[in-house]
Amino acid sequence: MDKKPTVVLVTGCSDGGIGSGVAKEFAKRGAKVYATSRRLDAMSELESVQNVERLVLDITNRQSVAVVIEKIFALEGKIDYCISNAGSGPAPGPVIELDEQAMRDCFETNVWGTIHVVRSFSTHHALNNNKSSKLLIFGSFSSHFTLPFSVPYSASKYALRSFAHGLRAELWPLGIETTLVEFGRVHTQFQRKLLGGFWPWWDANGGRKSFYEPLRQQIVDSIDPKEAPGIDDLAPFCADLVSRVWPPERHLPRDLWLGSSAIAVWIFGWFPGWTVDWMTRKAFGLQGRIEYKP
Repeated sequence: MDKKPTVVLVTGCSDGGIGSGVAKEFAKRGAKVYATSRRLDAMSELESVQNVERLVLDITNRQSVAVVIEKIFALEGKIDYCISNAGSGPAPGPVIELDEQAMRDCFETNVWGTIHVVRSFSTHHALNNNKSSKLLIFGSFSSHFTLPFSVPYSASKYALRSFAHGLRAELWPLGIETTLVEFGRVHTQFQRKLLGGFWPWWDANGGRKSFYEPLRQQIVDSIDPKEAPGIDDLAPFCADLVSRVWPPERHLPRDLWLGSSAIAVWIFGWFPGWTVDWMTRKAFGLQGRIEYKP
């Protein structure tokens, strides 16, 4: 009898992103990959990839998640890897000037969207009495330190880190091994869109100037992916990631740190708080007072 192929679910597989790259890497290894995104046309580069089936899934919609995961279990009887990658980018800007709904949306996608996927996948896994599966939750190094003007995003990733670590114990008796995958910047469409929407709070202030307008250029320079060191290329990053979690029999750690900035983040974590404060303020030009001029 032929052995059933490894079944992989990957959320957030829009073109040019990490999810799409990871889906391709699993497919190369002969896995049956279900790649998902909110729109089918957003996954055009996966259309002709062997072993990949594209499905529409919106992680913020509980019913959408349930329908897709039920379909996969009905067809395959299992999901060996559940890759929770889909998420929202930063609601960039100062907390006191950001649109409140933008901040809520960040948490709705990054936190509650992940919860929807995890609950549905884990429930069906247990109901089908599957022996073992891997749950990979994609976090961010921003969960270890919070930079100015991306506070809601970092806060949502802090929440995900706590969530994943708690699930590691809760889901273990059900045969699900949970790993938090954390990394820094990768060259993706996600990163390329970041700067284009960096000042969306301007109109939300009723036309008045931002309090931080005098620092605009320095702030943009500090977050510009073209200027920042330690940005990884997409294809080799995804290949490295999948090589570290394959094959399905492999035991995975609680935390998997990836990318060229991993060592720097680890070292940064040992710095005393006052040093982190000084470095952060200096990088963003926040050492002195800003005089507001309407």
